[in-house]
Amino acid sequence: MRWKTDGLNGLYTLQLVVVDDDGHISTHAIHVTVDNQPPHVEILLPEPDQVLRGNSRQEMVIEVEVTDNFGVERVESYVDDIKVETVTTPPYSIRWRMRTIGEHEVYVRAIDLAGNVAESDRILFTIERP
Repeated sequence: MRWKTDGLNGLYTLQLVVVDDDGHISTHAIHVTVDNQPPHVEILLPEPDQVLRGNSRQEMVIEVEVTDNFGVERVESYVDDIKVETVTTPPYSIRWRMRTIGEHEVYVRAIDLAGNVAESDRILFTIERP
């Protein structure tokens, strides 16, 4: 049996009622949480088209805000389509070493406890040497 949960979110009670051959009725109920809502994820830093100055020993902060109605399992940060770090507890911000000058693209993927996935906007930024 399948339960179509499209459009549902929240706590529900499923109840099973069984009537045996003698007419005796047995019931059992369980509580389930339905979560079809993906997390909300937003990159706060770097700002779009921001120019950062630094050398290969310096780090920049990728500051991220993630919220979810039931809980976040993990947040993955990507720079130039390469996963640079996975964080499982807040704060979800990370430090990234500014190794390569030029333009870069950052985005973040958040996965909630139900497996729903959300991706941030892709932010372009530039690194220049001091």
